Amino acid sequence: MANRIAEQIERTIFQFKWLFMPPKAKYAYLWNRSRASLQADYYGLR
Repeated sequence: MANRIAEQIERTIFQFKWLFMPPKAKYAYLWNRSRASLQADYYGLR
């Protein structure tokens, strides 16, 4: 249960960071994330 709470806190902190991120940083984050997940799919890691 503590794990779930920690996850929620992390998510909330991330949302706050996201609010103050410059658009370029958001774009870079999304790009890296989608590329990483595509690679994970390609290598069958997920």
